[in-house]
Amino acid sequence: PAGVCAGDSPRCGRRALVSEYRRLWGRARRAAGARPGALATAAEDRYRLALLQAEDALDGGLGAVRDAAARLESAQTAVTHLTDVTRIELLSLQAGAGTEVEYLRAEADARQARAELATAHAAAITARVRLAQLTGELSLDWLAQGAEEDP
Repeated sequence: PAGVCAGDSPRCGRRALVSEYRRLWGRARRAAGARPGALATAAEDRYRLALLQAEDALDGGLGAVRDAAARLESAQTAVTHLTDVTRIELLSLQAGAGTEVEYLRAEADARQARAELATAHAAAITARVRLAQLTGELSLDWLAQGAEEDP
C-alpha cells in the first residue's frame, strides 16, 4: 500500500521525511494564516478596552466636577449662615444678652467654614483641570481663561 514502507531502504526514509516535511509545513502555513486574524482580534480587544477605560475616566471626571461643585455650594451656604450667626452673636454680646464665649465660638465656626470653602474651591478647580486634561482641552490658554471660572 502507498505510504507504507517496508524495511530500512533509503527510498522509504526519504518518503517518510518528505511526508513529515509536508505535514509540518502545512501546519505552519495554517498557523501563519491564522496569526493575522488573531492579531487583529487582539488589537480590536485592546481598542475596546481603551474605549471603556476612556469612558470610565470621563465619567469619573464629570462626577468629580459635579461633586466638587456641590461641595462648593454647600460650603458657601455654610459660610453665609455662620457669618449671620456670628453677626447675631456679636449684636447679642453688645446688647448684654450673650457671652463672649458664644461669640468667639460662632467666630471660630465661621472661620472654619471659610477655610472649608477655600478647600472646596481648590477641589473644584482641580476637578475641572483634570476633566480638561481627560478631554484634551487642557492648555495654557485654557488655564488662563477657564481654571478660575465658577463651576
